[in-house]
Amino acid sequence: MNTTKYFFRLTALTSISHSNKKAGTTELFNTETVIRENGDAVQVPYITGNAMKGILRRLGFEIMLSKLGLDPEMTDPVSDETFGILTKNRLEVLFNGSILTSDTSRGIDVEAGAQLSNLIPWFGIVGGCLGNQMTKSRWCVHDAILICDENKGRIKMMAESEGDSLDIFGDVAIIPARRLLQREDFSHKDDFRGGSVLRYLPEPERIKLIAGQASDFSERTLMDWKDKDAGQHTQMRYTVQTLCAMSKLYWRIDTHDLTPLMEDAFLTTMAHFMSRPYIGGKQNRGKGMIAIECLGRNKISPATGKFETAVGFQVGQMYMTHLEKNREAIIKAVEAIAK
Repeated sequence: MNTTKYFFRLTALTSISHSNKKAGTTELFNTETVIRENGDAVQVPYITGNAMKGILRRLGFEIMLSKLGLDPEMTDPVSDETFGILTKNRLEVLFNGSILTSDTSRGIDVEAGAQLSNLIPWFGIVGGCLGNQMTKSRWCVHDAILICDENKGRIKMMAESEGDSLDIFGDVAIIPARRLLQREDFSHKDDFRGGSVLRYLPEPERIKLIAGQASDFSERTLMDWKDKDAGQHTQMRYTVQTLCAMSKLYWRIDTHDLTPLMEDAFLTTMAHFMSRPYIGGKQNRGKGMIAIECLGRNKISPATGKFETAVGFQVGQMYMTHLEKNREAIIKAVEAIAK
């Protein structure tokens, strides 16, 4: 078995929202328990590996479907023979990883699973469940760990385990995690006024609404303005706990026994992620933009141990050529996934 470890440092260019629970109307940032050197247990923000894996999985298949001409927003026009083959069940398998069925008459077709992984290298990496048959993934996407005072000890141990070549801290200021969290307020009326949903309205209604908002703003600028409807309308406000801008996190991905074609598919997807670097929720409000710095990679084999360290990505044309050359076979494989 061969393993390649990829190491990254993420920098929040805007605040990041990553909630998993609420306290009243406040969405709390996801936290984990960390034991400090003095034995104290503290709660520290982090971003789950599952969330990061989901982002990469969806992006990888978006790249593939666009190249195959199956994305109606990226392809004009979509050919008649391929339009509509992406049913809900097929999208569930590709983007979410599974579709569970009660049909056991098909049995487990190992050959079909292997053929799918060969034709669709990205599926071979991320894996999935087809009915009662599981295709194992070939990667491990770790949590993104906040670089802070509470995590200083374990991050130091992680760096030491990879040798002198891995510098996780760099010139990052190490401060307590509580100083990296903040609270931001939103309202549902504010969300609507942001304009993200106005494009769905018919043009006359959209123009009328925008004119009304402009008139309302103009009235509120007058010194003697009074709200005649005070107490008659409500506005649902809520608070989101976010990781502040310029916070930094350590992130790692391990891949196992990738073929050269799979490795090129992985690097292609990572390159696209670096060009579209958003994580967490509230992205339509400008949250979650990050800068991704590749600290390096270590290739390890049981026989030779660590034998290569490199920084950055060099993405070839192998994967894109494969998709183009095997387009018809891949489409047939997608059609065979489910109805």
